[in-house]
Amino acid sequence: MKWLSRLAGVMWATLLLACESGNPTATRPEPIGQSGEIIIVCDPVLWNGATGKAIRSIYGASQPGMPQPEPWFRIYQFRPDQISSLSRRYRNLLFVATADRNKTASDLERDLWGDAQRPQDRGGKQEFIFAEKKNYWANEQHIMYVVGRNDADLAKALLTRRTPLLHRLNESERSRGIARLKRIPALKEAVNGLRDSMGIDMHIPNTYAIRTLNSDFVWMARDLGDKSFNILIWSQSWEEAGQPGSKPAIVSVDSILSWKDRITQINVGGPLEGSYYTTEYMEPPVSHSVIPGNPLSGTEIRGLWKIENDFMGGPFYHLTRSDTIGRRWISMEGFVYYPEESKRELLRELECLIHSGRSRQSTNPGS
Repeated sequence: MKWLSRLAGVMWATLLLACESGNPTATRPEPIGQSGEIIIVCDPVLWNGATGKAIRSIYGASQPGMPQPEPWFRIYQFRPDQISSLSRRYRNLLFVATADRNKTASDLERDLWGDAQRPQDRGGKQEFIFAEKKNYWANEQHIMYVVGRNDADLAKALLTRRTPLLHRLNESERSRGIARLKRIPALKEAVNGLRDSMGIDMHIPNTYAIRTLNSDFVWMARDLGDKSFNILIWSQSWEEAGQPGSKPAIVSVDSILSWKDRITQINVGGPLEGSYYTTEYMEPPVSHSVIPGNPLSGTEIRGLWKIENDFMGGPFYHLTRSDTIGRRWISMEGFVYYPEESKRELLRELECLIHSGRSRQSTNPGS
């Protein structure tokens, strides 16, 4: 395929025309931009064509489990000649090109990747090339690079890779969020109590307060006027879940939701007598594996919550994972109350907190 021979500098060539060349300094600046933003760098013809439509359908799709439509990411498109020494410091950058719209080659790929691992070499005979770089022009930065034969082929390739592409960017935001939360001093009473009562290590910022903490159930909350952040944690032995075997099985989403509703009805009361926290099933929750294609990596659920016998509600994020040594399922759920306002980034904070938690008993880093 002759077009592959032209990929020695297909994408990074346009970047070189607008940016300083050479390797970055050892001390990188902080990134610019906000959590939940992605900058797409591509030719306007591609952006207005099938490729741009595919990108918007991936990163701009509505995040499931939200009471009002909110996209996974806010998308901004830059032309290659708009990338400057400042704008190249954005936290999330996606460079997009096709072989039929690039003619100039450069040495920047060699600077970025080295001769042995240049993206076009790893692409081989594939008609789609993906590569990424972390922390290159700024700290905590995620650069992605995609190249296709032409607009139609690239759009098709992107859409078939929708799930892993979105997963990679969400993972980057999650890693940044965990690092940011760990820079906040810990609420030692909660950290020690969670470790001693449930055998779970988690960094709980001192902006949170304990509402319930015992060996069966933990509830921590952060109240900011009209906003409320909440974390719930509980566990269930494999035997309780009807799985007495020595190896973890895949727990069904129905079982997770049924168990969670029983737990929260008992432990999370609402503001009125007889009211309690539960799942809103009018809009069915959406579930998937923590790692796409690997059901044993854990189950994530996004959906809506409500207060039974009251009028409160909002979005939740739930994670259930197996603790193979403790022979139990550990469930963590975060929910936000912030009426009529954007909730995506608030929920992301809780998601980061949840993913920072680890069972002290398990040798599996994903547990």
